[in-house]
Amino acid sequence: HCDEDKYVECNSVGGCRVLYCEYDLVWDDDRKACVPGAEEPPPSLGCSELCDNPCGVQEDIAAENFHFGYCLTDSMFSQCDEFGVCFAMDCPPGMYWDDGMKTCGMM
Repeated sequence: HCDEDKYVECNSVGGCRVLYCEYDLVWDDDRKACVPGAEEPPPSLGCSELCDNPCGVQEDIAAENFHFGYCLTDSMFSQCDEFGVCFAMDCPPGMYWDDGMKTCGMM
C-alpha cells in the first residue's frame, strides 16, 4: 500500500483487505511487519514477559504465519516479524482476536 501506516493482507482464497499499523508504527515491506519508525521498538510495544513469545518458530516463519492470540487479553494480538520479534497489537475498539480467522472480529 502507498500509505506508510497501512498494508494489504491477503488470505489463501484470494481475499484481501487494507489494515492499519498501530501505535505510530509504519509498514516495513522487507520485514513484512509494522515496525517503529526508530530502529528499536519502545518497550511497551513488545509482547509481555508474562506470555510465551509465539514468534521465532521456524515452521511459522516459513509459512508466513505472523499473527497469534495474545495471552493477556483477547482484545489484542501478537504480530511477529520474520526475525522472531514480537509486537503486542490492539484490535480496533469493540473487536476481539479470532485465532481461527487470524484477524480481529466482532464477538
